[in-house]
Amino acid sequence: MGSGPSRPNLPPSFRTKPLTKIDIATNEGLSGQPHFCAAAMQGWRAKMEDHYIAAINFLPGYSYFAVLDGHAGGYPAEQSSHRLTPLLAQNLRAVQENATFDLDRAVAGIEEAFKEMDIQLRKEMVPVDPNIKRQRGGTTVTSVLFTPDRFLFINCGDSRVVFSKKGTLSFETKDHKPNNPEEVVRIQCAGGFVARGRVNGTLAVSRSLGDFDYKPRQDVLQVSNVPDVVQVMRSDSDDFFVLASDGVWDVLRSRDACVNVGKHLLNKKKKITSIQLKAACKGVVSKSFKDGSYDNITAMIVVPNSLQDSVSAAPSRISRLETNVTIDGDDDTETPDVLTDVVQSKMTRSLTVTADFEMDGQP
Repeated sequence: MGSGPSRPNLPPSFRTKPLTKIDIATNEGLSGQPHFCAAAMQGWRAKMEDHYIAAINFLPGYSYFAVLDGHAGGYPAEQSSHRLTPLLAQNLRAVQENATFDLDRAVAGIEEAFKEMDIQLRKEMVPVDPNIKRQRGGTTVTSVLFTPDRFLFINCGDSRVVFSKKGTLSFETKDHKPNNPEEVVRIQCAGGFVARGRVNGTLAVSRSLGDFDYKPRQDVLQVSNVPDVVQVMRSDSDDFFVLASDGVWDVLRSRDACVNVGKHLLNKKKKITSIQLKAACKGVVSKSFKDGSYDNITAMIVVPNSLQDSVSAAPSRISRLETNVTIDGDDDTETPDVLTDVVQSKMTRSLTVTADFEMDGQP
């Protein structure tokens, strides 16, 4: 590929040449359902450790979208992409079935799901026998939970979700960096320290699933597994969400992402097409690479259905996505797993990034 950065002086965990093909998956945006597109590039990294979740109506009227940014080993991100949604369903079912939404109960259920996911990973990655080598690695989780009348932003780590409303940036999640004052205090209280902007001088994120080198015990967490949860009420002026790994946010500002994606999606047409979504999502990934990102690069754009559609069309059963999810890929590449209620992907690569694509141009 003729564009993108030349290889810097990077450690062995990086490739000598980047893999610049993009994998794209999208649904068809059926009536009463959110419309999403996810795209990813392995880039300079030796392995692809990013994953994503798109769970449409995993509970009646509830949908969940997440980007999982794995680091130092892909196991936590891969396993969480399969297991986190069922844990959320288990812990949120009582909230969903109640006629009145209980925010405190929802937050408690979300935190419990993340805690249970971390416990499962600990059992599998940290052997009881100290002579057996443990698995390393962790994953951040940045996500949005859709309910019929509100969005819950759920963030654990330094990936990010940005939300466009009325054509402008309305909300963004807070990155969990070790230098954040509240994170420094929490890390120190758990027996750790922050040096060079890293937990114990090594890990550059302060919340994640996995990373058990920084979790001496299940109740002593220098790196926390507790996500932030922020509620935003839905309205008919909601535009779209951009969820992305830090491979995007290392080089792209939140406001610029909203502006550039909006150029593809916000026009006079009432219905946003899959072609527009693919162009916008591919644009986020390709621009991040061209602007110098050396990480795995994953982005997801989600367009919520209207508030009225959400209230009137909340289904009574889990929808099956096998018939309306499109995966763009070469015949000889592995395609993502498509399950009955959750679309989960290992992020294989399929579409070549063209050298002349620019975010502020037309698709």
